[in-house]
Amino acid sequence: MAGPPLFASTVRPKDIFDPWSGDPVMTWEQLNNRIETILRKHGESALVWRGVSDSSWGLYSSLYRRLKKVSPNVLEEDLVREELRLLARAKQEWRLDDMCALEIFAHIQHYGGPTRLLDVTSNPLIAAWFAVEQKWLATGDPEPDTDCRVFCFYVGEYVELDEEWGGRTPPWVDWLDNPTRKVQNWGTGQVRRVWRPPAYNARISAQNAAFLLDGAPFGFEGSNTFTKAPGRGNERWTIAELKDASSIPLKLNQAGRQKATEHSTPAFSFTIAESAREDIRKRLENHYGYSPASLYADLFGLAQNAAPHLPI
Repeated sequence: MAGPPLFASTVRPKDIFDPWSGDPVMTWEQLNNRIETILRKHGESALVWRGVSDSSWGLYSSLYRRLKKVSPNVLEEDLVREELRLLARAKQEWRLDDMCALEIFAHIQHYGGPTRLLDVTSNPLIAAWFAVEQKWLATGDPEPDTDCRVFCFYVGEYVELDEEWGGRTPPWVDWLDNPTRKVQNWGTGQVRRVWRPPAYNARISAQNAAFLLDGAPFGFEGSNTFTKAPGRGNERWTIAELKDASSIPLKLNQAGRQKATEHSTPAFSFTIAESAREDIRKRLENHYGYSPASLYADLFGLAQNAAPHLPI
């Protein structure tokens, strides 16, 4: 559900994420306790989760990652609108003009193309499995395990494919050209929008999948910097440093914080230690049935996940 680091920086994503994460999860019991702590405190609100297989990686959408490779210093929201070029090709050359923009993005995302959609799940154990999932080298050997990470996000608003969100052009394009765009809180983190797509393919249902939708982070100058660590309110990361860590705006908090208000969309993060990955992976696979076959439950998943295990 994530990709490798993109650039050398004195500030790593983990430098920003780790201070809010608490001690690493070392056992299966601690994993369940960490999830329960979040659910006990915040479970009355809608939450979504994301697993990242290396705790040093940033929180990047596939489009953000692609554009970062081209120019590490860009990624203002007007450049992210390069996705419209992809939409135009999909409609004109692949003749997908009977689909709305979000549907096209969902299909492109499924087959590995670049979109701003961030994959999440409503099931924390599935997110944990994506974090501890075994990766494979081209030789057919397993990749060495590393510390990994789980994110949890408050949901501020569920998106429906209505007149606003079901159009041929995504609504944020109009917002960007509109002086009242701040009302939409696009790229500010004030509203955490999540779309639960129809089951276009088997893995959407199998993964309890959804997508986070937001603009390039911290789009309004002077806003959305945040504290370097709990209790250090006067020390803050710059917008540029935060952009290096995430493709969406984040408001990281400790799991024990007070419950969010109507206009608060905090995010939480914890790491799983390298030494705990194998045991947690086996428990999730043996006790809950989470595996490549069950979570990548289509022929595309077979092609992606079965053949790489063979030395070819």
